[in-house]
Amino acid sequence: MASINSAGIFQVSRKKLGYFLHQNYALPVYEWSQYMIRPEPKIMRSILDTVLEMFSRSTKVLVVRFDLHVKEHSETNLILSNFSKMLTKTLYKNYAKTWFHLIWVREHGHSPCQHYHCVLLANGHKINHPGKVNKLMAMCWHEVSRGTFSLPANCYYLWQLGNNKLFGQIIYRLSYLAKNTTKKRFNIYTKRHGNRRISGGQQKQKKSLTQLLPTIN
Repeated sequence: MASINSAGIFQVSRKKLGYFLHQNYALPVYEWSQYMIRPEPKIMRSILDTVLEMFSRSTKVLVVRFDLHVKEHSETNLILSNFSKMLTKTLYKNYAKTWFHLIWVREHGHSPCQHYHCVLLANGHKINHPGKVNKLMAMCWHEVSRGTFSLPANCYYLWQLGNNKLFGQIIYRLSYLAKNTTKKRFNIYTKRHGNRRISGGQQKQKKSLTQLLPTIN
């Protein structure tokens, strides 16, 4: 059975590194223990459930990180909902036979306005580079918000089944979204995170980590 000893298979080397136990696997995550910054379990589990579901759909998955900044503060996520609806229509027009899934978290740091950290997952057999997709997402966000769409450095990964090292890097990168800071909200009913299936065919049965990472015993 996998355990904390399985951490080495992912080969993630970072100063701000911790481990999150999921299905008896020690997954590398963003953790800054000096300041008690670590993934919030509920958000981290939600992200992992979505990743496992999407990685079960294809042996190749494109993972794209991007950020959305608004012009005016709101205590609802209506603007994010409008963005995802427009993005669904836009991607369907351009990639009718490709599946996509959106993960998002609401952040509120020192700025008076909230912003969103997001991840788009897509069938890597259909799309292996996000250039066109990024332009479509930027267009949709500007249309609904007049805000700013931005891409962090090294904004995408193309994962293939069996690449455990890259899987670990992706989990570490996405764990930053689950960090337990900058998640403040004034309305307790405002969602801090979510995910949405953008488009694409039938769902497949979700695989376990053991099935996705077959080299770990």
